[in-house]
Amino acid sequence: MRRAPALCFLLISACGAIPDLGDAAWPKSSSAQEPQDPSSSLIAQPSTPGALPGFGSAPRAERTLESFAPAAKAKSVELILPWFEQTPAEVHEQATKVLAAGEAALASIAAQDPARAGFRKIYVALDDAIYPVSSALNRWSLMKETQPDAAMREACAAAVLQVEQWLVGVDFREDLHALCAAFDDEFQRGERAGLRGEDLRLYEETMRDYRRNGFSLTAQARAEVQALQNRLAELSSQFDGNVSAHQHELLFDTAALAGAPASFLESSRTAEGRHRVRVHVTPDVITVLENVSVERTRREVSTVRHTLAVEENSGILAELLQVRAHLASLLGYESWADYRTEIRMAGTGAAALAFVEDLITGLEPKFRAELEVLAALKAADTHTADATIEMWDYLYYQNRLLATTYGVDASELRNFFVLDRVLEGMFLVYEHLFGLRFHPIAPTRPWVEDLRLYVVEDAHSREPLGAFYLDLFPREGKYNHFAQFDVISGKRLPTGVYRRPVAALVCNFTPAAPGEPTLMTHDEVETLFHEFGHCMHAVLTRAEYARFAGGSVPRDFVEAP
Repeated sequence: MRRAPALCFLLISACGAIPDLGDAAWPKSSSAQEPQDPSSSLIAQPSTPGALPGFGSAPRAERTLESFAPAAKAKSVELILPWFEQTPAEVHEQATKVLAAGEAALASIAAQDPARAGFRKIYVALDDAIYPVSSALNRWSLMKETQPDAAMREACAAAVLQVEQWLVGVDFREDLHALCAAFDDEFQRGERAGLRGEDLRLYEETMRDYRRNGFSLTAQARAEVQALQNRLAELSSQFDGNVSAHQHELLFDTAALAGAPASFLESSRTAEGRHRVRVHVTPDVITVLENVSVERTRREVSTVRHTLAVEENSGILAELLQVRAHLASLLGYESWADYRTEIRMAGTGAAALAFVEDLITGLEPKFRAELEVLAALKAADTHTADATIEMWDYLYYQNRLLATTYGVDASELRNFFVLDRVLEGMFLVYEHLFGLRFHPIAPTRPWVEDLRLYVVEDAHSREPLGAFYLDLFPREGKYNHFAQFDVISGKRLPTGVYRRPVAALVCNFTPAAPGEPTLMTHDEVETLFHEFGHCMHAVLTRAEYARFAGGSVPRDFVEAP
C-alpha cells in the first residue's frame, strides 16, 4: 500500500499531468508548464499524434559544453566528453598508445624505493595509472555494442579483449605486488601512518585482490592462475560476441500474429506483406509474447530467442564452467560461487543459495495460485481442462488477466506513454528528488544520427556533475536489450581537479511510423526509470578513486540504488 502514491506520481509525471505541488515543492524548469486545469491535474490524458500536452510541449533549450566551463572551474571539476574513434585503424592505434602509456606509468611506480614510497605514491598512483586504460576500455565496450559498422564493432571487441588481458597481467605483476607487500608489512606493524575511509578501503581491497590472485601460492601455481584468468576473459568475450552477432528474424503471416498491436504489424510489414519479428530485439519479442493469441507463434519466438547462438556457445559455456571450477579449486575455494561471492554482500555461495531458496519457499504458494488462475484462462481458450502455462504463455495470459479482471488494456495504455514526454517526466522527477537540471547539448562524434546527450547540473550551485548519452532505438548489430554503460568514471585527478563522469543508456524502444509519436509500454517505462537510476548512480558519484566510483560496488548491491 505504501507504494501506491509513489507509483501514481511516477505515472502522472510520465504522462505529463503534474499535481500542483506549489512553488516551494517543485523547482521550476525552463521546460515545465503549469497544468491548464488544476482540477483535472491528477488525470492522465492519452496522447494524440503531433500533440504533447502538459510539460512535454516545451523543449529544453540546448546549451554548449563550453557554457559549463566557468562553473566547473569555480568548483575545481572538469567535464570532458569521450573522443570516439571513427575507424578500426584508429581503435587499434589508440589501444596501442593507451597500453604503452599504462605500462610506462606502472614501471615508474614499480621503480620506487619501497622504504620511501607511501600510500599515495603506491595505491593512489596505481588508481591513477589504470584510470586512462579503464576509460578506454569503457569507451570500446560501449562502441562494440552500439557501433552501426560491423568492422568497428569487431575492432572494439578486439581492443576490449586486449585491454582485459593486459589488466589481468597487471594484477599478476611481481614488482607491483612486492611494493604493495612492503607497505602492507610496515602498516600491519604500525610503522606507517593510519588510513581511514576511502583510503583504507583502497589499501584493504588491493591487498585482498592480491590474495585472491594467488600471491600466497608458488610462482608456478600463480602462473597457472593467470593463464586461467586470461582464458576466462577470452571465453567471455567470445560468448558475448556470439550473442551480439546473432541477428535472427522470423517471418509470419498476419494471421499468425493475431492480437499484435496495429502499430507493430505496420512497422514489421515486409514488402511481400508478411511480418518480420526480430527475435534478437527485446521489444519485438515482448510484443509477441504479451499480445499474440496464437500459441505456436509465441512458442516459436520464445524458443528461438532462448536458443540464440546456442550452437556457437554451448562448447564455450562448458569450458567456462570447467575453467571456473579449476580456478576456484586452485585458489583454495570450495566452488566458483564461493570465490565470486566472497567480495559481495552474500559472502559465501551457501549464503547466496540460502537466500534464493528462502525466497522460493515463501513465494511458491502464491506462485502456484497465480499459475492456476492463468491456467484457467488458457483452459477456456483451448477447451483443454488440464491446460498448463508454459514459459511462452505467461506474459500473454498475464495480459489477458489484466484486461479481463482489472480492465487494463496494455496496448491502449501505450497511448499514455509518449517517449519524449516520458523522458521529460522522468527528468523532472530526478530534478525534483536530487536538486538537478538536465541540459541537452549536441553530441560530438555521434555514432548514430539520433543520439542524444545531456549535461547534468546541480540546480543550486550550478556545478556540472556529469553527462549521459541516450541511444534509444534498435538497429542491426546493436546490443539487444536495455543497459547503462559507464563511459568515463568519476575520479580525483593528480592535479586535485575532480573529473566528472559520463555514462550512456542503451535502449531498444520500437520507433514510431513517420509522423507518429513513439509510444512505450508500461514495462518499458519501468525499465527506463530503472536504467536511468543506474545512470544517476554513476553520474552523481563523489568517490575519490575510480575504483569506487558510481556502480563500482558489490554486485549484489548495485541494483539497490
